[in-house]
Amino acid sequence: MINLAQNTENDVVLNLTSNSSLFIFNNILPYFLFEFTSEASNQVIYFVSENIADLSARTRYDEFIITESGSTYTNLTGGTINLNPGYVWLYNVYEQTTRDNLDPANTSGIVSTGRVFYTPNTTNGYISFSATTNNIYFNQY
Repeated sequence: MINLAQNTENDVVLNLTSNSSLFIFNNILPYFLFEFTSEASNQVIYFVSENIADLSARTRYDEFIITESGSTYTNLTGGTINLNPGYVWLYNVYEQTTRDNLDPANTSGIVSTGRVFYTPNTTNGYISFSATTNNIYFNQY
């Protein structure tokens, strides 16, 4: 599972290199292409983010900074994306030999799949409880 918060630089740790056929069979440290797909709208986002884990640690874990911009700004080759609040997202991570490829057809295959837990910014609403009125207010999108 990937946890992302809106308008935040999110530290994401996954186990990818140890599942990589490029690494296992060819001893090549791969780059990774992320694919996020919205279950609600089928919108697909492809992006890459630099693996910032120490080289010696990559057989145990990979670490990325994925920035959710909270606006329309994106940098798909720099790990900055914009997700629509309220959507459930699925992810695939592909291994590849190049840093900037955004086309899954040019990868070596999928090394990880899962769900993205996305926490939108609460400035669109609020959560509060009033003991005197017994009213509960919550985010509404």
